[in-house]
Amino acid sequence: MPFSCIRIENLALNKPTWQKHPWEDPRRDYGSENAVDGLNTDHNVGKGQCTVNAEGYFTSEWRVDLGSAYKISYISIYYRTNNQSPGPFVNRMAGFSLYVSNTTFKEQGYLCYKDQSGGTPSVKQNISCSIYGRYVIYYNERSRDQNSSFLSRYAFNELCEVEVYGCQGSYGDGCLHICPTNCLNGMCDTYTGRCLSCLSGYYGPFCENDKYRDQQQCSDNTSIVIGVVLTVVIVIAIVMNIIGWRRRTGHQTQKRRDGILFG
Repeated sequence: MPFSCIRIENLALNKPTWQKHPWEDPRRDYGSENAVDGLNTDHNVGKGQCTVNAEGYFTSEWRVDLGSAYKISYISIYYRTNNQSPGPFVNRMAGFSLYVSNTTFKEQGYLCYKDQSGGTPSVKQNISCSIYGRYVIYYNERSRDQNSSFLSRYAFNELCEVEVYGCQGSYGDGCLHICPTNCLNGMCDTYTGRCLSCLSGYYGPFCENDKYRDQQQCSDNTSIVIGVVLTVVIVIAIVMNIIGWRRRTGHQTQKRRDGILFG
């Protein structure tokens, strides 16, 4: 396995999610969070592992918030099948789009994929999308009166799992570089390597500065400066005393000489 693969992780696992038209009956476990709960063994919606939006809408939208911008490698999607192959709901999946954005608006993001399968999309897909972004958005739409025969009447986002793979605790192309040691939770910007936050006692873009060491160095420098100043003061005092002593001695000698000459 290449070294870079070690740090490619599912960034979407248990992250906050949202969908445009939630299922209206709260007794049904169809919440948007089901698509990132890590449970991916039963693709029948009655088992609580899939999200389902309310029926009767011509647009559907679901997204996951990764928490910050990451370098994404690829995205895996597992659609509802009712545990059949491919299942009776491919017409609902058909025509979907997948975006990566740094805002909650797909229009401000990058279109990673648009299904053009003609009504036969794979219910399990690995979609390459090498881009930096925070939000992964699944979107589908239907026309009110001009849908192709292979499309469902309404739009759905019946997602049983969405996995977003990318850099975690590393940065750069291929996730080759480990985040700086003093980054909080080992997290850094996956493009620049700058720490998102620092461990206590560290600061700087890469948390490279030790606050306590700097304080100690500052204290040591202050002590050195004080020591130098005191030394200079003492030397000046000694020099002044010597100069004063010489002046007094010279004055006394001159007086003795004057006494001898005029005594």
